[in-house]
Amino acid sequence: MIGSVGKVVTKLFGKKSDKDIKAVLPLVKQILAEQEKLKLVSNDELRENSNKFRTEIKAYIKAEENQIAEIKVKADTLGLQVKEKEAYYKQIDEINKLIDGKIEEVLNQILPKAFATIRE
Repeated sequence: MIGSVGKVVTKLFGKKSDKDIKAVLPLVKQILAEQEKLKLVSNDELRENSNKFRTEIKAYIKAEENQIAEIKVKADTLGLQVKEKEAYYKQIDEINKLIDGKIEEVLNQILPKAFATIRE
């Protein structure tokens, strides 16, 4: 009885694996298209692509990294009270959360090219 209910639910809503495949399929197509572009690229050029990805990520978060460096200088000033330093480090924590989001964003942007580079 329970098995037949499961079959009915599966027919109505589909399998989770089918939904997962459907969600990932556009990304796979992008990766395969990028991989085709890389077929004639040398190994040295592929290695250089990895460096370009790293540079792109660093450039994307450079402003926030600079902000953190400035705040650390202020926080390390002699004579500050613990609460003042704590406020500075809370700012740094917030900026780090922003950096994490931006890194995720840029990684999603370069994902097809990066994955195709790794595969090739």
